[in-house]
Amino acid sequence: MSGRVEIQSDDRFSLCGDVEFDEVGDLKKQGLAAVADASAEHDKLSIDLAQLSQSNSVTVALMLAWLREGKTRGVAVNFTSVPPAIGKILEFSGLSSLVSYELAS
Repeated sequence: MSGRVEIQSDDRFSLCGDVEFDEVGDLKKQGLAAVADASAEHDKLSIDLAQLSQSNSVTVALMLAWLREGKTRGVAVNFTSVPPAIGKILEFSGLSSLVSYELAS
């Protein structure tokens, strides 16, 4: 199953499926558009990763791009249900203090 962005509400979207290197550009654009849309009415945005079936370092790259866009637009971005492997990448790379996230239980 390829990766996709699913809009849940105007202040929440999900990253779902398998995030693959060859589709990251499209996923980035979809997420950036969702962040821009959220900024029109909200100062917070939640991005849910519970439906990811496979993730890797490119998932972290997407998270950082969306976080940066949120910061530019004055939107606090929080990631929920972050897979433990992504949490470890954030921790080992020194990014855990820069990214607001909650690990999946």
